[in-house]
Amino acid sequence: MFVWVDLDASNREAMLAFEDRVSQMEEVVECHRVFGRPDFFMRVLVRDPADYEDFLTNKLIGVPSVLRVTSTPSLKKIKTEDHGWSEGALG
Repeated sequence: MFVWVDLDASNREAMLAFEDRVSQMEEVVECHRVFGRPDFFMRVLVRDPADYEDFLTNKLIGVPSVLRVTSTPSLKKIKTEDHGWSEGALG
């Protein structure tokens, strides 16, 4: 599941608090702070829609300063490569 998150406060404390909470969620396998809106992009691993609803309702929405969550399921993985780039590389 691909998830985009907007925070209602774009200050350092809100972002760091969000990052701290999300880093403790086992369903979140990737989380990126991105330029502009939304504030964060995440990849979330769940078994089925019911598990995602539970994650969304009981974990993600409960994080302070979360304003909006947009989710899109992946139908099929076509390609995944990182070319050995570091996490700090743009691309």
